[in-house]
Amino acid sequence: MLKMRDSNGARMLTLITEQFMADPRLSLWRQQGTTMTDKYRQLWDELGALWMCIVLNPHCKLEQKSSWLKQLKKWNSVDVCPWEDGNHGNELPNLTNALPQGANANQDSSNRPHRTVFTRAIEACDLHWQDSHLQHIISNDLYTNYCYHDDTENLLFDSQGWPLWHEHVPTACARVDALRSHGYPREALRLAIAIVNTLRRQQQKQLEMFRGQKKELLHRGVTSITNLEGWVGHPLDPIGTLFGSLMEACRVDDDSFHGFSDFTENLGQCKSLEYQHLPAHKFLEEGESYLTLAVEVALIGLGQQRIMPDGLYAQEKVCRNEEQLISKLQEIELDDTLVKIFRKQAVFLLE
Repeated sequence: MLKMRDSNGARMLTLITEQFMADPRLSLWRQQGTTMTDKYRQLWDELGALWMCIVLNPHCKLEQKSSWLKQLKKWNSVDVCPWEDGNHGNELPNLTNALPQGANANQDSSNRPHRTVFTRAIEACDLHWQDSHLQHIISNDLYTNYCYHDDTENLLFDSQGWPLWHEHVPTACARVDALRSHGYPREALRLAIAIVNTLRRQQQKQLEMFRGQKKELLHRGVTSITNLEGWVGHPLDPIGTLFGSLMEACRVDDDSFHGFSDFTENLGQCKSLEYQHLPAHKFLEEGESYLTLAVEVALIGLGQQRIMPDGLYAQEKVCRNEEQLISKLQEIELDDTLVKIFRKQAVFLLE
């Protein structure tokens, strides 16, 4: 319904959510201190993700968003509303990955409100699409800038002139998911590529920093950069979203990307029957394709140095998502180009 831009999608989701919230098992599980089944828990995760897509509709009206926010806050305040990450919903950073501000900055985490499956959608109501750089990225195939200066942390373009998008990674990927869900595959693909280019640049910068400080870091016993927030197994599934968007673009039997004829004039050689190396017209370096980029972002996500989350469900979710990504990579028949991507990422990990 969302892909067809049917306005009834939000109404349908509201009805479904009301049914979920009225489930008597929620109170029973809370009273008994038992956890819900994994399959039921996954449905709640999907529900939260769908509301993220709803509120991030790039063309929704302010009054619509205000109405959704009011409803989400109502559900969020119900004491049996499922927490975002099992019994450890407190510990996850918010959408902007920012620390609490003001009077609440020094609050003990145990005293802060629990994050529920709707918290991210509530936070997303504060996001907008008016940023001019973001608008250029999603609306223009030829948005480049070759005036490169590598002296700032948040560059708008990389050394090749391709646009970058610096935002909390899961939030940026939630935008991609919303664009795909609302029937904007071209726009979603453009933003996905900008995000992956940003991740690759950040990865390179981290390696250069580690090399520059290697002796000092090794003396202190530091051998890697550890992220507090993992991308694989994250509630917003950023790596899965990027991988899915890019793989969707190189499926030879996918009607949704027939509009990309300008990108697919010369098909590369590919052994796979399902996917082809469709060259990106202006987004990537020579020899790169949507397929190579999809494989690389999956490897970046799997190779991210991260702390295992608290809670059995969250840990199992990370393992499950890792297995799913590895399984999808195994479905792709490797050629010389893809092997080079594996070697490149292996070198990053070994260093």
